[in-house]
Amino acid sequence: MNKKEQHKFNNRFNSFVLAFEQLKKAQHRNSIDKSITINDVHLIDLIGRNQPVNLVKLSELLEVSRSAITQSVRRLIKKELVAFEFAQNNEKNKYLRLSERGVGVFNIHKEQQEHIEKAIFSVLRNYSEEDIQIVMKLMDDVEQVWRELPW
Repeated sequence: MNKKEQHKFNNRFNSFVLAFEQLKKAQHRNSIDKSITINDVHLIDLIGRNQPVNLVKLSELLEVSRSAITQSVRRLIKKELVAFEFAQNNEKNKYLRLSERGVGVFNIHKEQQEHIEKAIFSVLRNYSEEDIQIVMKLMDDVEQVWRELPW
């Protein structure tokens, strides 16, 4: 591949990444509440898939500090998307559950993900296993370049 083709590929790749970022933003604009962020949606999704779940387990699943989880959960509580409930057998143990609004956000996100996956899987059926492996290797190589950047 000559220099001109490399630049053409790089520009197309950058456009692809930008289109993906725009998709993420569009997907996570929630019809229930416009103040819900991408991070909120991902946390709601994680809680919904693991409920009832406590703060310790959430911090482990996300590999972040408990204080970071506590701050994020407080925002969700203020937006009435999650609530704490006490364990029946031990009133000291608090667990998070999605509120009715939180379940709505969770379901919208789940439907969107299923739609995207179905469409992507439909496209992938047009390519051979070898083609897919080449693209996966390319993605791995590009990610390695990104990890090794000096900033």
